[in-house]
Amino acid sequence: MKDALTGAPPRYARKPLARAAARAGVNGVPVLIAVLAAVAFSVLTKSFLSGRNFSIIFREASFLGLLALAMQDVIVAGEIDLSTPAIACVSGVLCARFSAVSFAGYFMPGVLVLLFALAVGAVFGLVNALLTVRFGIRSYIATFASGLAFMGLARVFATHDNGKLSGMILSMPVKNPSFLALGRTPLRIVLFGETVQLMPVFFVWIVFTAITVVLRGRTKFGAHVAATGLNFRAANTAGVRTGIMKSLTFIIGGAVCGLAGAFYVSYATTASPDFAASYELQVITACLLGGLTLRGYRIGAVGVFFGSLAVVIVMNGLNKFNLVSYWGSAALGIMIVDAALALLIFRSVAKRINRRKAFRAGTVKTGGADING
Repeated sequence: MKDALTGAPPRYARKPLARAAARAGVNGVPVLIAVLAAVAFSVLTKSFLSGRNFSIIFREASFLGLLALAMQDVIVAGEIDLSTPAIACVSGVLCARFSAVSFAGYFMPGVLVLLFALAVGAVFGLVNALLTVRFGIRSYIATFASGLAFMGLARVFATHDNGKLSGMILSMPVKNPSFLALGRTPLRIVLFGETVQLMPVFFVWIVFTAITVVLRGRTKFGAHVAATGLNFRAANTAGVRTGIMKSLTFIIGGAVCGLAGAFYVSYATTASPDFAASYELQVITACLLGGLTLRGYRIGAVGVFFGSLAVVIVMNGLNKFNLVSYWGSAALGIMIVDAALALLIFRSVAKRINRRKAFRAGTVKTGGADING
């Protein structure tokens, strides 16, 4: 990882041990949480290690992971998008309606429905970009308000019937076979002696995570987005078009949310207007586990990937004991605090080791002079 403006490694990464500790803290903490939670729940209940349960975990983690990827790009740019679940909901409902359109007795191709989802999500992301970048409204205010509006639109589109509002919130059935096939055609693998079904959305999640890693670490776009979030004024001075960078992250994030909503509806075979309404806190938790800062620069796609998996494993295990409604929010808060403390310990240990090495080498300076001088 390099500084987005100067090309130099960040200060904490200029020492090998500090760099290793930082990476271990960001990526290793959510992995540790996921492993410990999986071991604990597998001991407490036999059904946790079943193939059916693993299939549920990977599927739910895929939906949550896509929403977290959409939010993390915005956070990296120094903003936040609280409307990601709402965009997924309204996009899913619109996709259900679009998939029902037929010509000469043939439904819309499933791939075309997915492209429609990307376009619709991007439009909603553009709305957030205009509110935040063009009109200067704080992102947490703008996206909170737009999220309420998008959720309302999802209910309107779900209840709208032949030009009249029925007054009832309906779950719209999806009957397009090619669209359903995109969400319900699994790849079966064997894990711990159990047959696990991996849905197409899981592989889409993997691909988008890999794309994000490449964009963040190996492209000028990723460097400019990181620079925008790290120091807005310095990035402007350096010639980075910060407004465009922020707008693009909102638009790309909206498109990813639209795609997540389409896959959810395709798998569920119905479009409920509030299927992702409860995802907001989980999405934020996954992002925090992936980087532990809302300033954005240290958030990584790999950390968010494992953060999403950790959140789903914990919530799934609590659900086995019907404790999600009681302990779900508490569990999310505990995970964030534990991960933050673990990361601080990693960095503190690394700094102490590096100082000892510098002291032994005679390179520690006090008052501007070498300590051995």
